[in-house]
Amino acid sequence: MSQLNPLVGTQGASVRRKYVSVRAHGVQPRPDFWVLVQGVRPLIVAPTAAPGPHLQVHLEEIVHFDVTGRLHEIRAPTLVVCGAQDPIVPVDRCAAIRDGIPGAELLVLEHTGHGVDNADEADVGVFRTRVRQFLSQVEAGQIA
Repeated sequence: MSQLNPLVGTQGASVRRKYVSVRAHGVQPRPDFWVLVQGVRPLIVAPTAAPGPHLQVHLEEIVHFDVTGRLHEIRAPTLVVCGAQDPIVPVDRCAAIRDGIPGAELLVLEHTGHGVDNADEADVGVFRTRVRQFLSQVEAGQIA
């Protein structure tokens, strides 16, 4: 088994890791944050001073992973769910995902950020109700 290469996905020297503040470029993370930059543009910030090599590769791949051009290949009923208060994945990106998948629907949770752990209590109820409704519609053949 080959050893994990922490440089995979960096697309050469154009992406550099910085363990220092990048205040001059508009991001001022705490000193214990790790910032991945491309040129002078911050791409991603991780809440750790020195992520292990596996997490570094994961964070770098997030930046470069893009299947937008293949979304139209998805044939399964799809409900795209996002939080209106999400600072990581804005609603317009979720809408673009919905638009790229034939027949997909979008559920925006108005008071929720990124991830389930940031879900507003009222939004949890909206989420559960809509997912149950969506699954019932799929089961009844109303959504193909």
